[in-house]
Amino acid sequence: MGSRGNNKKAGLKLTIAIVAVTNGANLPAAIAANAERSAVLEEITVTAQRREQSLQSVPIAVTALSADNIERRQIVDAKQVVFNVPNLTGNSNVGQQTATTFFLRGVGTTESLATVDTTVAVYVDDVYVARQGVNNFNLFDIERIEVLRGPQGTLYGRNATGGAVKIINKQPSAETELNLDAAYRNFDRYRIKVAGNTALLEDRLFFRGAVLTEQGDGYTKNVTLNKEVNDLDYQGARGALRYVFSDAADITFSADWSRDRQNGLYGSDIGNVSRPSTDDLFRVLSGEDIDNTAETYGASISFDWSINNTWNFAAITGSRKTSQKYNLDISDQPVPIFQLSTDTESTQYSQEFKFSGQVNERTNITAGTYFFYEQSDVFLQDDFAPPRDGPRQPVLISDRFYDVTTESYALYAQVDYGLTGNLTAIIGGRYTVDEKSIETNQIINGAQGFNDATLEEQGVDLNPDFDEFTPKLGLDYVFNDNLNAYVSYTRGFRSGGWQARVNNAAQFLNFPAEIVDSLEAGTKATLFGGKMVWNLAAFMTDYSDLFNSVPGADNTFLVATADAEIIGLESELTYRATAWLDVFANLGILETQYEDLTPAVDAQLGEELQRAPALQAKVGFSVDYPLRGGDLLINADAFYTDDYYTNPQNGPFAETGGFALINASLGYRFGGGKYTVSVNCRNCFDKEYFDSILSFPASGFVMVYPGAPRFYELALSARL
Repeated sequence: MGSRGNNKKAGLKLTIAIVAVTNGANLPAAIAANAERSAVLEEITVTAQRREQSLQSVPIAVTALSADNIERRQIVDAKQVVFNVPNLTGNSNVGQQTATTFFLRGVGTTESLATVDTTVAVYVDDVYVARQGVNNFNLFDIERIEVLRGPQGTLYGRNATGGAVKIINKQPSAETELNLDAAYRNFDRYRIKVAGNTALLEDRLFFRGAVLTEQGDGYTKNVTLNKEVNDLDYQGARGALRYVFSDAADITFSADWSRDRQNGLYGSDIGNVSRPSTDDLFRVLSGEDIDNTAETYGASISFDWSINNTWNFAAITGSRKTSQKYNLDISDQPVPIFQLSTDTESTQYSQEFKFSGQVNERTNITAGTYFFYEQSDVFLQDDFAPPRDGPRQPVLISDRFYDVTTESYALYAQVDYGLTGNLTAIIGGRYTVDEKSIETNQIINGAQGFNDATLEEQGVDLNPDFDEFTPKLGLDYVFNDNLNAYVSYTRGFRSGGWQARVNNAAQFLNFPAEIVDSLEAGTKATLFGGKMVWNLAAFMTDYSDLFNSVPGADNTFLVATADAEIIGLESELTYRATAWLDVFANLGILETQYEDLTPAVDAQLGEELQRAPALQAKVGFSVDYPLRGGDLLINADAFYTDDYYTNPQNGPFAETGGFALINASLGYRFGGGKYTVSVNCRNCFDKEYFDSILSFPASGFVMVYPGAPRFYELALSARL
């Protein structure tokens, strides 16, 4: 396509410009100006264990991305986080840019129906987000992101068998602040962001607010409809009000809203079954004008009270309402073979009370209670019409209506006890009870299909309960102020549910709870007088009753549960080579396999777990170099992932192929640090790669959803 050819030329010009400006910088004249800049890395504070700790002292594997990291690595939404965390993959769910399927250390799920819970928990300001359909949050006023790798069955608990992604927004403060950001991108895309903070009552009442809009054209050509698709139409806002009672207590009210409307995502049929492939992932032939609209409202109340010098109490109340409506052609044909439509509304509430403190010089404790409620109304339609001459005639129109309710209760505690001055024992546990129910009704080809009575007659439990105790045991040894090592055992638990993406009663099945047991050993090192941090983690995971949804006959899905083993290694390194140059490198290694398969399940599954690449790596550098009147900003990084399968059966057309992505930016900050202008590119060399795949060759199509093409932009920002 002509527009994509022009994009490649522009990307080459941008690369040349970056090299030219870098070589032309007046480096010798600027060396003296670096004397006042820190020659060592700044300490990073995280709340991964539900209290503030240094990243280098917390005895778990956690990646922390600061606001500066997020901006300079061009992390614009939650999905972009995956390119910055070892052993984390994330793909847009089929046809849904708003839904990200996170897989962490090989643990994850691609099913977005409300009958199945997630396995990598997403939190916004310590409030759990249940639905995957609207979890690709745009990041526009972020303090930091923390990714906790491995089961988090004690302090987080709910559906965190793979880990947790924590988004922490900036909170209201006494500072007066106004941040303005604007960017213009290829495909006529633009972004405008405004964020500000002010004191409404001196030393008492503070407000922080932010708004964001992103608009633009699509990057895929639909030949049949004669228009560009996969466009951009996003709007969002957040506000927070904080009242300070005293130095010891405060309360924060926050609310957020976002709406994402897309003419897409469109995928490309590469199967050469029903029609020849276009041989261009960004050229599609679907005759369906598809749509995906996702909207979410969230609100929370957070009360924090320092009871005394050693004890703290926190109460976190959260609610969220999400709605998602889409119609998809998942066959990419001028006359669609298979159309999928969904309309889902979910409402959730949660309440948590948490105590933390120091019992004595040796003993720290964190304990709490948790309650969660969710109700989802789901409409799901399959419309299947095999290829034929003449008008389209569906042989299957299956309408399903589900009303799904979940109540969850939990008690948790973790005790850190100092056995010696250097060795600490960690003992924790969480007891969880999940109560679920579902009401069902199916209309198939205009006639009554299955309903609650039908399913109960065949033995389906429509009101299952699940309970589990998930312990944690660990040892943390501090060699000195710059080196510590830890070893831990943790268990994660995800309650079962129903395989409901089916078109007949016989395939509507319960599936059991998943259990993930993990052994992990790691080190946290600060080297060369604070210039380098290097964190390592090795782990072995036993996965029990892993739930897989695999394609079956008549365009339905079957349940295949199995046990699995996962082993891996992770490395994260950052080095401040000079006061103006940081270099970083991340590495993730995985080996996965199923265990003790029965012949029936073995026939449905491949040898490897899906979305678990054997190798992932990222390297990059960041320059913040002082010039006369300002600062030169240069960032570049390269991400590589090995080939991996996108379905559990490891079937044909299901491999992504290994690929590498290059990002870069060149900027100038001036006016005492208030203003920045930059040119940025993501996927600078326009690498084509598979983001997700839906393979139904027997039905006439193999759908590939490509990753985003090259985006380059001119960005301006002001910090007033």
